[in-house]
Amino acid sequence: MRKRTRLLVGIGISLGALALIIREIQWARLQTVLESANYWYVLPFLVVETASIWARGMRWRVLLRGKIGIWRMFWITNIGYFLNNVLPFRVGELARVYLVSRNNRVGGMEALSTAIVERMLDLFMVFAMLFAVLRWVPQQGFLPLLGVQAATIVMFGLVALFVVARWRQSVVGFTAPIAGRLHPVLGQIVREHVASFLAHVQNVRGMVLLRSALWTAASWVLSAGSVYVLLLGFSAQAEWQVGVFATCILALGLAIPSAPSGVGLWESATVFALGVFGIASEDALAFALLMHITIFVKMTMLGLLGLEREGESFRGLAVAANRFRSSLSTRSTQAP
Repeated sequence: MRKRTRLLVGIGISLGALALIIREIQWARLQTVLESANYWYVLPFLVVETASIWARGMRWRVLLRGKIGIWRMFWITNIGYFLNNVLPFRVGELARVYLVSRNNRVGGMEALSTAIVERMLDLFMVFAMLFAVLRWVPQQGFLPLLGVQAATIVMFGLVALFVVARWRQSVVGFTAPIAGRLHPVLGQIVREHVASFLAHVQNVRGMVLLRSALWTAASWVLSAGSVYVLLLGFSAQAEWQVGVFATCILALGLAIPSAPSGVGLWESATVFALGVFGIASEDALAFALLMHITIFVKMTMLGLLGLEREGESFRGLAVAANRFRSSLSTRSTQAP
């Protein structure tokens, strides 16, 4: 799918999601909810939410075996989220891979492979948390079955990836000739790039895997905690499982293609998650708007500060990230 088409599809999904929730909103009540909210909870929310970003950065640092400094990894992580918030096609993911690999201490394939492992760990953790709180979710419907099946699929995929990486020489030796019969370039890709990718995945084992899993758990627990803290500003009687459930549904909702920053999907996923617990749409939308705007502003400020510390400009890094994407594609499609 061409970039323009993908962007238009994402914007269409965002607009559709917005349309679904605003048609039922009573605007006068929404204004009342916004006026009566306790905004002091924004401060601890920011602290805990920033701590979750710190944990994500430390998780990637562990996967990269400490080759990047602690503070630099924190700023790079914020830069990635900032670019994802304002640019389409998740350019921030490529930007952070580019930033950690540009000093030659970390190879491009090493950075890319560990970033993919990160996403798989995140997926497993989201489904694990969702499954853990299902017993408190009213009117569960299809959610228990979906949670169990999705968690099983993700776990199987994660285990399969490490198994294939462990036996990569045999796997590459078997698949490269088959791919080469389909097209010589495909065989070359398997022999070079797939083999390199699996070699870096294999390095994620033992204490590296355990520590990265612990940082993953910490990041998601902190993220859910931040959501719960902010929710208290709208509903003092809210229980912790509501924050966990909303965090999981929001994470899954944002995986769907959308406009930059997840506009529309962010709000609709949050309204849906809180609605399951009987929270009115106006209260849920007011909460979603405050959370979304607060995180957007915070990510913009930290991202811009990170760009300054990295000696990069917004436009320059966006161009470099796209050039890095093109270089990966070129190396993967050119025969020697």
